[in-house]
Amino acid sequence: MAAPTKTKKDNFHYLSLYNLLESWVNSSPDEVQLDGSKAKTSNPKGWIYFISGPKFYKINGDTTKDAVETFLSLHKEHDGEFEDIFEVAQTDSGKECLRLRDNSDKAHGWYCYLA
Repeated sequence: MAAPTKTKKDNFHYLSLYNLLESWVNSSPDEVQLDGSKAKTSNPKGWIYFISGPKFYKINGDTTKDAVETFLSLHKEHDGEFEDIFEVAQTDSGKECLRLRDNSDKAHGWYCYLA
C-alpha cells in the first residue's frame, strides 16, 4: 500500500501534530495514555485528528505515552518524513492504519486509523 503523497502543507500538519504531542508529554507526567488515563484502559475513540495527503486519520485515546514518545523520537530522527515515521498498513479486520516504523514494544501502543 503506497504512502499518501506528501506536500508542503503536510509538513505543517506533521509539525503541528509533533508540537501538540510534545506539549502533552511535557505537561502530563502522570498520564499513561493520550486520553489522560493514569492506568492503561481501552479507549478506541478518536482523540486527535490529522490530515496526511488526501487522507484524514485519528489517533485513539488509548494510545500510550510510550508510543507518543516513540513518534516524537522518530519525527526528530527523520526530520518529519512520513515514509520514515509511518508504515501504512491494515488491521486484521481490513481497516487502514498507520504504524510507527519502530520495532520496540513501546511502538505497539500507537493506535492510529483512517477516520
